[in-house]
Amino acid sequence: MNQTTLPIFPLNNLILPGEKKFLHIFEERYKELLKDCLNSGSDFGVVTWLKNKPDSTRVLSEFGVAVKIVRILKTTEKGETDLIVEGDGIFKMTNFKSVASPKLYGMAEADFFQTEYITRNTELISSVNSVLKMLGKNMVSINTDEISVFKLAEKINLSNEEKYKLLKCEALEGKENLMLNKIKQEILILDAEKKLDGDFWLRSEEHTSELQS
Repeated sequence: MNQTTLPIFPLNNLILPGEKKFLHIFEERYKELLKDCLNSGSDFGVVTWLKNKPDSTRVLSEFGVAVKIVRILKTTEKGETDLIVEGDGIFKMTNFKSVASPKLYGMAEADFFQTEYITRNTELISSVNSVLKMLGKNMVSINTDEISVFKLAEKINLSNEEKYKLLKCEALEGKENLMLNKIKQEILILDAEKKLDGDFWLRSEEHTSELQS
């Protein structure tokens, strides 16, 4: 396990490994964070806010993803920046400081760990393709025998809490099972929506016929 010090950027939604995201930087502390990372060519760590079950307060997640800056899109006169980042390695935070003086932003010791994430589970890949087919003609199916479970996660509607469970699950089998359970729920929902939509149109046609008779 490798340890390093990372600037920390909390977000409401996690960025998964391999996932690209648009960010808009406007707070002074994160303007400084971005400037430092650009100058040093280093990554920064993204963690997320989670609800603390006993009292519903928000707490920062223990696990996060280091992200690399892919492209700067625009910087305004006020120093606000639009950029694209991409998720990379998974880490666990230790010794987090919300303000790492003299810096304005927070930093943490980050323990990086290796986790297997390339799946060859045919049931999982097939299930994701079933969901994509149900979602519409413009959804691109997956034509490969192996793929990152995180890439599959981008294809379906995972909540932030589900993304976090996927992220911190070290065993590949655990990741696959989590995804399969989510996909089965998604298929049930899509089936119910399709049935409801079909029933609506059937009743509409019956109502039209009654009006015409």
